[in-house]
Amino acid sequence: MYPLPDNPLDDPTTLLDKARAKTDGLLTLSAEARIRGRSKMGRAMGKVSILANRSTEQLRVDAWTPTDDLVLSLVADKDGFHYFTRGEPICLIGPVCPSNVRALLPLGLDIKSIIGALFAVPPDIDLEGTWSMAFDRKIGAYLLEQAPKHGTLVRMWIREDGQVVGAERTMDGKLDYRIKFQFSKGKSIPGALEFQSDIDSTNATVKIQSFELNQQFGDEDWEPPCNTNFRWLECLEDE
Repeated sequence: MYPLPDNPLDDPTTLLDKARAKTDGLLTLSAEARIRGRSKMGRAMGKVSILANRSTEQLRVDAWTPTDDLVLSLVADKDGFHYFTRGEPICLIGPVCPSNVRALLPLGLDIKSIIGALFAVPPDIDLEGTWSMAFDRKIGAYLLEQAPKHGTLVRMWIREDGQVVGAERTMDGKLDYRIKFQFSKGKSIPGALEFQSDIDSTNATVKIQSFELNQQFGDEDWEPPCNTNFRWLECLEDE
């Protein structure tokens, strides 16, 4: 158990502002990582390269074999996605609605939230409403809670310096998402992220092996993985 702070904070707004300030100047990310996890879609394990742009909400994830052969590629932004799998005769394209994102990246998050998570920005950090706050001695961070509507509970764990170490949302008793951030000393983004969600029985870990921040990306970095033989992936009818 962590000891209580001598002078505990009591203003959630101040702590949230500190958390936002941690990532204000971080706009783009280029990273090499390893992923390991499972979901209803199956198991995933291996090497991935990641490009992310917070301001334009662009994300690219390429998965590779140990011999650096491309296995799959996802290029997405707020307007849609392209998805390529080696050995398949067609590429998938479509809107980034919840059902499509869950089918491609089953982390319980939308594309904007996945990008934010890479920078340790919780999906609900800008949620309007009143937050409660108390020091969580098990985690060594302040626990902020809010119930934006009946049956929904949002929680975030933030250290006194503004570093976010965890976030989750439950809806009607089910875990919508849970993210844990692990930082190495002196690093501005998490070195490891753990994702959980009851929606797709997701349990996944992403370990960042190397990264560069605030690179300038060109149009060629977002070239879709294929240019012919597309199949449109429809959203579910209730979306």
